[in-house]
Amino acid sequence: MHEVKAIVLLDAPTFPTWAHPAAYYSGSDLYMCFETHEDDVYSVVFFGGVIEYRIQPLTDESIWKHQYFAAGLKSYEFHLLTNSPLAKPWPNSEHWVITFKNEIHDVVAKSFTVISKKLHSSSTKEAIQISISSESASDT
Repeated sequence: MHEVKAIVLLDAPTFPTWAHPAAYYSGSDLYMCFETHEDDVYSVVFFGGVIEYRIQPLTDESIWKHQYFAAGLKSYEFHLLTNSPLAKPWPNSEHWVITFKNEIHDVVAKSFTVISKKLHSSSTKEAIQISISSESASDT
């Protein structure tokens, strides 16, 4: 049996310790948005083919309670978990873990894409709406 390992994604957006994520889930796709280090600038990421999405009320001080903490999870980072038992039953899926100050997001999905690291907007909700509109326009 292979060991689960957390790999920090170096090309994923960075976020301040105080970032509060917002999410929009359409039933199979997930858009996640959060603040950057600049005012009114947001990062938006997209998970396609979502199989499982859960938010755990674990903080940067209680991250050690996450079931895969020993795999190398770090606070305030995007991780890809290799050999995750949550992704194994689903062909071509992967398990991502994003660790924020006051919660941890686990996503098992078919794909992960950074839509924008610097989207100018007045709110996370508007940033997600802009991203969905942009994605829809590019599909036509």
